[in-house]
Amino acid sequence: MHVTAARVLPHGLVKLFMLEYAHTYLKCFRRSVEGDVEHKVDFAGQHETLMHLAVVACGQRLREAINMLKTAAMLSSRAMRFHIFAENQLHANIKATLDSWPAFISLKFSYVVHPISFPRENHEEWSQLFKPCASQRLFLPMILRNVDSLLYVDTDVLFIRPVELIWDMLAQFNSSQLVAMAPEHEEPRIGWYSRFSRHPYYGKTGINSGVMLMNLTRMRMAQFKNDMTRVSLHWNELLMPLLQKYKLNITWGDQDLINIIFHYNPEMLFIFPCNWNYRPDHCIYGSNCVPAEEEGVVTLHGNRGVFHGDKQSAFKAVYQAFEQLVKKIPESSRTFTERSVSIIKAERQSRQAVLLPS
Repeated sequence: MHVTAARVLPHGLVKLFMLEYAHTYLKCFRRSVEGDVEHKVDFAGQHETLMHLAVVACGQRLREAINMLKTAAMLSSRAMRFHIFAENQLHANIKATLDSWPAFISLKFSYVVHPISFPRENHEEWSQLFKPCASQRLFLPMILRNVDSLLYVDTDVLFIRPVELIWDMLAQFNSSQLVAMAPEHEEPRIGWYSRFSRHPYYGKTGINSGVMLMNLTRMRMAQFKNDMTRVSLHWNELLMPLLQKYKLNITWGDQDLINIIFHYNPEMLFIFPCNWNYRPDHCIYGSNCVPAEEEGVVTLHGNRGVFHGDKQSAFKAVYQAFEQLVKKIPESSRTFTERSVSIIKAERQSRQAVLLPS
């Protein structure tokens, strides 16, 4: 049965997100406390490929970033390394917060807090592009030179399912693909790029860079076609000339530059479905993300401030629920698990009632 946004917003959609989250969390949670050998995190033994997750948090975005990181850690069953790029004055707060998390979460990951870093000669221009520090993601292949692959997400993203589901998409890349993203929109008639863009963009609706899976090794080695020279350029050679040419025509900063790059190099991009980067655009004019209706949401992306405003009450409610959840997880994990299992069983019995049309 197809579930339209009109039938489940706001309370039904919130309930579905929370049920999906709680069910997935408990499966991963029980593995961690019961010692599931197959999914046990073991940095020394390297039984699993270490997943690298990056976020850039400047100014007032730290609260969002912490919420995102904790949802990632709680749900995942594999070892992760967080790469947190932040202004120097935020470093102590970040470390204190991560170090305060309960052991059953903190044992799943390590972390590195990096300073914000832009090329010296154009530091001011890059740091203020679109939003403070947002364009940092463009330079991750050059900064994290010892990292082979990386999942970058914006601060305003919540994981509803384990990070490894996205990470495993790396194995689906063909020999030409080096980055995976979701389309900016599903419907060209109401898409931003298809209606307002003043520069080239990928495909019919553009791509959204809020959830960006990258093979950094390939990105460093690849040569990219462009409209500035007949010669293909490496990633680090391409960025500044691209900004100089299009800076008066771009609205969304580094995301627009990424769209321009993959407009000329579409064979290098792997497209994943909209439910892997579910945003307000997918339900603001009615539901237009079919995979979300049929398979559920993997990551919830509250761009345009919807986690904190009143225009999208469902997104705000989900964010606040997660924020309270991660604050109140007790150390006595088995008691919490048993209580949550009973809640979920009761909720699943009434789930069909939520989906019935009014």
